[in-house]
Amino acid sequence: MVEVSADSGVPWTLLAAIASVESGFGANMATSSAGAIGYGQFLPSSWEAYGQGGDPYDYRDAIPAMARYLADHGAPAEVANAVYAYNHSWEYVALVLGRASYYASLAPAPTSPSGQSATAAVAVTQ
Repeated sequence: MVEVSADSGVPWTLLAAIASVESGFGANMATSSAGAIGYGQFLPSSWEAYGQGGDPYDYRDAIPAMARYLADHGAPAEVANAVYAYNHSWEYVALVLGRASYYASLAPAPTSPSGQSATAAVAVTQ
């Protein structure tokens, strides 16, 4: 997540929060009642657009797809709106942003393997 964050500009804390909420970091990747699949619980049409031919059940493919989706919908400048685009519920947005803030409070921003500091803070704008 840290490397994807450094490459995409999407905070690693936001990626972690969505992974936590959507699948418990891969612990529950069952198809949802809405038909969402995999680690990031993408609808098949969204996976087609953002998955770049990868495996939605593999976090190594799903996390970059999550970042592409969020960036395409306004992150990091418009985080709340990007999260709302991911799941059309303001309660979901509040849950994800709260969890992202919690992750940010635990430790300083980690450094990616390439040595870049990954953005930890999630600026909330609507």
